[in-house]
Amino acid sequence: MIDAALLHIAGHLNAVLRRSHQSPEDLVAVTGLSEADGSPAASASHRLSAFLVNLERDAVPGQPAHLIGSGERMARSAPPVHLNLLLMFAANYGGTTYPEALKLIASTIACFQATPVLDAQNSPGLDPRLDKLTLAANISIGQEAFDNVNIGTEDSDAWLAWALYGKFVFGEGDRWGVALRIDGFSNDEGSRLGTAPNVEQTLLSVTATLEHRPISALILRLEVRLDTSDEEIYDDSDGAAEDSQMTFGFEAIFVY
Repeated sequence: MIDAALLHIAGHLNAVLRRSHQSPEDLVAVTGLSEADGSPAASASHRLSAFLVNLERDAVPGQPAHLIGSGERMARSAPPVHLNLLLMFAANYGGTTYPEALKLIASTIACFQATPVLDAQNSPGLDPRLDKLTLAANISIGQEAFDNVNIGTEDSDAWLAWALYGKFVFGEGDRWGVALRIDGFSNDEGSRLGTAPNVEQTLLSVTATLEHRPISALILRLEVRLDTSDEEIYDDSDGAAEDSQMTFGFEAIFVY
């Protein structure tokens, strides 16, 4: 089951990336970055590697076990198991091809934003043993060195990026859905956000989405997003600097 889930997610992403990047070759490989002896994995070279980092049981209560059969022949069925898989997608490029890694990572984020849930309707090749795959949440922590003569008095800069996503579907046939996404990014010395040297900045965005499927082939989404910053980096309608902005969006998706 775990291999089926990972292979399906990687296959879905590979098809999207090959189409968007017009590549005749596969761009995603289910593989680690190194072999057992520590040498680089040949299958990971110039690929977006997908591999399992952690596995845990979903803390949300699932369906209880129930009895099947009749009369004297009764048996208790095992309840379904809901697992959270933490996957890593690492673009293994170097030298002059490094920009390709950045393009693949950006396309990967866009892919999972467009299809945060994979089920039998939008992903026909899904293993019948899997009800649906929901993709959510990420956090990254980094530190980098820089030239303190050109940028500031510090010789390194730390940053933190995180994202949380949740979705609830309801109604007959799961035709309605409500989703909430929260993203945050903080930069201690401003090297990642391009602010003045030694100026800390924190960005936060909250996106709420209402989704409806009037028919199986049509998805309607109404979305509202709030972006905030502890610095005035946004412009209002008059061009004045603001520390927040609100945007609204509507989209219709035809699934075929």
